[in-house]
Amino acid sequence: MKCAGHTHGKAEMKFKPLSTVIAEAHKKATKQGHDLSSEEVTALAKEVLLTVDVRMWIEHLRHVATRRKEGATGSKANNSKDKRN
Repeated sequence: MKCAGHTHGKAEMKFKPLSTVIAEAHKKATKQGHDLSSEEVTALAKEVLLTVDVRMWIEHLRHVATRRKEGATGSKANNSKDKRN
C-alpha cells in the first residue's frame, strides 16, 4: 500500500516526513546558536509545501527544548540534594 511517497510495511521511504524535515532544520539552527529567522521559516514552509504555519512547529520545538533544559537542571539539583543527605 502506498501513500504520499511512503511505502507501508517496508523500511524504505521516498521522502522524509514533514515533521522530520522541520525538526532537522530547527536542530541545525540550534546547533549553530541561533533561532530560525522569519525568512528561513518561510523558505522551510515552501520546501515542505506547507503554509507559513510552520512557525507553530518551530515554536513547539523551542518550547520542548527549553523544558528539557529546565528539567535536566532541576534533576541535577535534586540529585545533588539527595547525595548530601
